[in-house]
Formats: sequence, C-alpha cells, structure tokens
Amino acid sequence: MMRVPIAFLTLLLVVGQGCRCRDERTVRLPIEFASLPGGPEPRVWVASDGESAAAAQLRSIRGRGGSERRPHEPIELFALRGETVAFQIGAQAGKDALREVTVDLDRFAHADAGKLQVEAGVPVQVDRFVVYALPMARRSGSKAPGESLGWEAGAVPPGPAPGGTLDDPLIPVQVAPPWASYPMHLQSGQRCAVWIDVSVPLDGIEPGTYRSRVAVRHRGANGATDLLAEIPLTIEIGHAKLPYASLRTMVFFVPDSIAATIGSKTVVRQYQQLMHAHHLSTIFPINRAADVEANAAALTGELFTASHGYRGPGLGMGSSVVALGAYGSLGDPNPTSIAGVAAILTALERLGIQDRPGELDVFLYAVDEQCESPRGQLWKRALADSEVPALRRLRVAHTCSEPPAAQAVDLIMVSASKYSSRWAEQARERGKHVWIYNGQLPQTGQFLSDGWRVALRANAWIQSAFQIERWFYWESAFWDDDNRGGLGPHDLFAGAETFHNREGDFCNGDGVLVYPGRQPAFPAHSADYDGVFPSIRLKQWRRGVSDAGYLELGRAIDRARVERIVRTLVPKALDQARPGASPPWSTSVQAYEAARRELFGLVR
Repeated sequence: MMRVPIAFLTLLLVVGQGCRCRDERTVRLPIEFASLPGGPEPRVWVASDGESAAAAQLRSIRGRGGSERRPHEPIELFALRGETVAFQIGAQAGKDALREVTVDLDRFAHADAGKLQVEAGVPVQVDRFVVYALPMARRSGSKAPGESLGWEAGAVPPGPAPGGTLDDPLIPVQVAPPWASYPMHLQSGQRCAVWIDVSVPLDGIEPGTYRSRVAVRHRGANGATDLLAEIPLTIEIGHAKLPYASLRTMVFFVPDSIAATIGSKTVVRQYQQLMHAHHLSTIFPINRAADVEANAAALTGELFTASHGYRGPGLGMGSSVVALGAYGSLGDPNPTSIAGVAAILTALERLGIQDRPGELDVFLYAVDEQCESPRGQLWKRALADSEVPALRRLRVAHTCSEPPAAQAVDLIMVSASKYSSRWAEQARERGKHVWIYNGQLPQTGQFLSDGWRVALRANAWIQSAFQIERWFYWESAFWDDDNRGGLGPHDLFAGAETFHNREGDFCNGDGVLVYPGRQPAFPAHSADYDGVFPSIRLKQWRRGVSDAGYLELGRAIDRARVERIVRTLVPKALDQARPGASPPWSTSVQAYEAARRELFGLVR
C-alpha cells in the first residue's frame, strides 16, 4: 500500500501535451491506467506536488510494467493540524476525445464508522486549481553558455526541452477562463491536470484518520456523465499543531504595480492574504508615513482575520518584517528624508510596531547591490547623530555580497551564491545580522521555473540547517519587464520568460510567484478576476516552510534525531558546494517525504 504524505491536499490537472522532462525526484504514487502514452484507452494517474504530472505519468507507467491495468490503491496522506498537503491528478485522452473532465473530492468523514460525519462534513477546506502549461521557448540562460541567474555553468538542472511547456500558474476552477477552462476538454492524446489544496484546520477537528474519495469524470458520447477513475483517499491528522511561519522570509512586491495591472485596488489585500496563507512575509515600498497608514491592516495582522474574509494559518498575525525605503528608494540622507523616516517610525509606533530583531525586523534599506556606495554608511551616521531616540535605534541595511563583518551597516543581505556561515558568525560577533537573498545552484535551490521542482522546498531545509535568519526574494509580481535591458509589459500566460537585462540574462519565472487574474492589456489571456493566482513554486516554498515547522517541533522532542534527519538531506550547502557541480543537498522529493513521515511519527 502506497503512502503519500500531505498536509494540505493539492490535486492537479495539467493542460497540454506535457513537457519532455528527466525527473528523478519522484514519489511512487498509485495509478489506475498504466498503458503506454498514445494508447487507445484514457489514463488517470496521481503525482505528488513535487514532480511534474508528465514526469509522474512516465514514472508510473514504468513502475507498473507496460500496459498492465490495475485498480487504484488508496492515496494515504498525513498532516498536522493547521497544515497544507498537496498532490496532483493527471488525465490523458486515448484515441477518443474527452469532454468536460472534472476532478472532485467527497466530503471527508471519520474513518471510525461510529464517528461518521457525512451530513455536516469534517471542517477540511478543499480548493481546486487548473494547472496551466506555459510555452517555454528556451531554458533560462545568459551570454555565457550553460549559465543563468539561477545556476552556475555545470550545474544546469534537468528540465523541459526548448519548445516544451512549464507548469506553474494555478487558476482556481471557479474562475477558470475559456483559455484554461474547467471542466476541461481533451483532444485525442492530450493531457491535463488539476491541483487541489486541502487545508486541515488548526482547531475544531479531532486527531485521527479521515477518508474521502477522488472521482475523475467526463461527459460521454451519449451526454451522460461517466466515471473515469475513482480513488480512495485517507488522511491521518496528528494531534500536534503546525507552527506558523517557522522560518523568516521576505518577499517584495509593489502594491501600485499590482493594482494598476489588474485595474483594482482590492487585489493588493487579496495578494497579501494569499502570501500570508503560504507562510511568507511581504515587504513593499514604505517611503512616507502615508504608506504605513494605507497598509496598517496588513502590518498589524487585522487583514488576516475573519472580519476581512481571511481563512488560513497565521490568524491575526501581523508582519514580521518592515523595510523602509526598499531598494534604496529613500536616496541619500538629508534633513527632509531624515524627517520623513522619523514620521514613518512614529506611524509604525502608533500601530505598536517596533524593531525586535529576529522577531519583528524593522530596518532602513539604504541601497541595493552597490557595495561601493557610501549611502549605507551615510545613513548609519546620520541616524546615530539624530536627537530622536527612535532614529538612533533604527537599523540600516543593504544588499552586498562581500564579507559582512567589515561593512558599515547593521544588517547585510548576501546573495545565495556567496553566503557563508563563517561570514555570518563573524558578523554576529560584531553585533550585525546577515540574511540571504535569491537562490542559485549548486549552493542553494533556484527560484526559476525551469529548474528543480523541489528547489524552494530544499531552500527551507537549508535555511533551517544553517540557521539563516531570513530569506529574501527580490520580487514576486514582476509582471512588467522594465529592468534595464528588459522587454517591457508582456502577457504572463503567453510564455514562460519573465526577466531580461542588459547583461544578456534571460530567465523563466524570475520575479513571478503569483500571476495576474486580469490583464486588460492582454485580453486574450485575461481571466476577469480581481486577484492574483498562485504558482506551483509558491506552493513549494510553503511546503518547505511547513517542513521547517516539523523540524521545530521535532527538535523539542529529540534534537539529535532531528539533526541526523537534516544532515541526511542537507549534508552540505551554500559555500560548501563544489562550484559548477550538482547540488550536494538532496533533490529527491521521495527523500523529503520520507523525512517528513519520520518527523510526523515523532511529533504527532
């Protein structure tokens, strides 16, 4: 009997012919039809959230031995209270087309016949998404062959071939537009996939095993609804509660940019709630006191309450990080800018927000990736000379990947390719803080969409293993490629490339963790939805941060055992990686799932 651990259930149905991938990070999951691709019969199969549906199909076929057909084995999931688990369901038409393909879950009921709750149902939230396949013209790269902003030469991860597709946007089935319709229509040989999030509540549910059923249906030639596959599903819910946001993160976005693209101001709050539900902390430009007032609900946590329609983890929890003048937008210090910073701090204090390093980080972001710039030092001196106590206490930060101990600011953000635990320790001895930003193979996982699917999950394990204070990702809604050398506004659903610069770099998915629900400038791919859609990579980061919650709980019970588990998956990383080689940390989804299962047994 196969076991598939998942805390929030995600069911995926992917559209298109699929990608030609080599993916060894697979988890063996049950399938119903194991006929070879292109056979006369339709097929339905299950994939984990950590592999592509196309790769899972090929792996499952090989694992079942050719064209042998078997009934579905149960899908067995496990979760802590407050957790999210995910898996995918793939389907492919045979020689005949499939019309109106749907994927549904029955209500969950307690497995104990004496506790059946069929009428009222069990309070488990289920959300389904169409997985949209983006055309990919080429792999991410640069002027130097084999290199990209996501990996060094020699460390290129397996991925789809040029001309294939990348599965990344997840479109809720209830708002799926005609170009990503649900129910789905498959021509002969065409594949599709649906992603379902199943949320286990933090309270109001007893530990134990619950059962449901996945049903894949289509409309037959006679107009009747026919069952393609029926898959039993169980989920074991542990007693322990998953901690919220066990790792500190920081993700940038520009509220005005999101609102302008979609044509709605309400989208900003929906975006913030979505990121909060995925255990991520966001920052945005705060250049004046009015920016604090406009975002007060998110900063204090009021936005993440039922009164604002929020349902998810981290209920009522406010921001854990606040950046003043992100990317150096405040410029050099002068009497006017210093007075403006004082006004911002006063506005934050009125909300009860003050710097508590490591818990709630409030800092001034002086300059970005200009180590030679004196701006950080100028701000540090100007604030130290102020007569205002709050200004004297304010920490100054910048991004610079030189040894941080000698830098003249309080907080240094170092690129993933340069981060060193030794550097961080030396800086801490001098009272400084060191964070990490972005990601590059082989030192860490990449954020690009055409690399390892497990990369962002692995980054969370690396962060936990090396006690990295906070992980910063440079942008999450980079929908206008306005970088110097960029290509300007573009249709996010017409292709996978999102980033270009004057140095010749081009990247798939860079800066995009969410997709626009409305694109007035590109009506052919507009969903007419006042919100943003999550990505598969966003789900992977959530999975990693949730794994870190297991590690946090486990360390309180048996630290030595948990550290052995961590060292098995992450024996080396960061500057310990051999340049241009394969990652020294695990890229196996199966290995991470096995570790999570062991941790579940320890903490449940």
